[in-house]
Amino acid sequence: MEDQGQHDMAAQQAAARDYQPVLEGLKVGNKILSDAITNEYAKADPVYVEKTIALPQTYSHYRPIQGDGNCGWRAIGFSYFEKLIESGDQAKIEGEVARLMSVNPLLSTVGNYPYWEDMADEVLDHLREVAQNIGNPQYAHQLNQNKWNEPGSADSMIYYLRLLAGTYLKTNPTRFADFVPDGSGVAAYCANQIDIPNRDIEELGLIALAEILLQPANFVLEVVMLDRSPGAQANTYRWPQEDIGPMINLLYRPGHYDILYKGMATQVLRVSDFTHNTNITSEQADLGQYTTMNFDALSIIPGFSSSAGMGGLAQFAPPPPVSASETFSPVQQSPWMSSFPEPLPTPTPRAAPPPPPPIMATPQPPTPPASISGGSAMAPSPAMVAASGPQSSLPLRTAASSYHIRFSPVQLDYDEGKNNFPDSTFQVTTNTFKNSIWNRAHYCNPNFHPEEWNPDDEHTDGRVGGKRRMKKEMS
Repeated sequence: MEDQGQHDMAAQQAAARDYQPVLEGLKVGNKILSDAITNEYAKADPVYVEKTIALPQTYSHYRPIQGDGNCGWRAIGFSYFEKLIESGDQAKIEGEVARLMSVNPLLSTVGNYPYWEDMADEVLDHLREVAQNIGNPQYAHQLNQNKWNEPGSADSMIYYLRLLAGTYLKTNPTRFADFVPDGSGVAAYCANQIDIPNRDIEELGLIALAEILLQPANFVLEVVMLDRSPGAQANTYRWPQEDIGPMINLLYRPGHYDILYKGMATQVLRVSDFTHNTNITSEQADLGQYTTMNFDALSIIPGFSSSAGMGGLAQFAPPPPVSASETFSPVQQSPWMSSFPEPLPTPTPRAAPPPPPPIMATPQPPTPPASISGGSAMAPSPAMVAASGPQSSLPLRTAASSYHIRFSPVQLDYDEGKNNFPDSTFQVTTNTFKNSIWNRAHYCNPNFHPEEWNPDDEHTDGRVGGKRRMKKEMS
């Protein structure tokens, strides 16, 4: 029975050593939202749940790597080529080819690796291919992913990375000897951990590969450790600590590595003050530049030369400042105003001319009443228009028969016996004239007076009286 138990134990150990897990999917997958990691650990240990919830806040996407024992080496190698493509610098990629070619002799002299040429050529050829297609980044990224998913090419490039890390550790044995777990030395550690295929990378391998491959290309390696350590955020480790260039982010879960991608940074412009002292000034154009223009042609328009506003066309100059009450005129110019009014004085702010001699005003012809559509029931006299304008130093020229109006209801009293022609007593009694506004009995006439019945007026034109005489004779 004892022999049978030992036989069963040996069989189980052999089966464990020979076990090959069934791996599905790409060796280097496509980018996925990092929320998938949060959902994956939703029912796991509360420590993992808390850390995976905070993970998408910093890293928006991740790229899954196949867990065949080479995930750490594959993640670093793929990210190295990816950052070179993102740089868009063909000269930098060609410089990496020259640098690795100068390091290759150390693989045999220091690392004691007799076979390395084929693996090195695979990496160098891929660098040259990427450099040739650097002008098309989308194609170069797809080319890189396809290369790392080819079993033969990917295995050769991964083993070349192992040779670089082992050679670097052997180049610095004193520095890394104390970090070997069992104290067997750097050479023994490389033989048991670095050189064996399908054995994942450890901390010494990470440091060695970061310093011999990434740091000379100005790349920073950062590893996010998703473990059971206390804290709401996952711990991070960087090589080197300085920001020397683009960063390669890896996510470590016990026994597995994936690639992380940070979200695009959003620049926020903060406004400290909304107050702006902006002076707004109003400039009035000087009309003096138009003084040479000739406006004589406007005088041929009927009623245009008599407008009060046209009195200032003779001289263009900025008007003197007046109050709002002075500029307002309650009287609107009537189109029935006489074409030959008394000339109005024009104020000028520069120099006042000597006062002209008094001029006797000529009798004004009777002014017909204005139409109701004109907006005024009575046409103003020239003296009324002159009184509404701005005050001037010139003496006003008054006529002997003009009205003395001061814009007061008391003063609007017309003396028709002295200053106006008497209204005609002739009244036409036809139906057409009765409906006209020229009839004084029409309510739209400005001199409206109701019609009074008089028995004597029936025989004025003879028509009404004739009809009545005929009726009397017939009777």
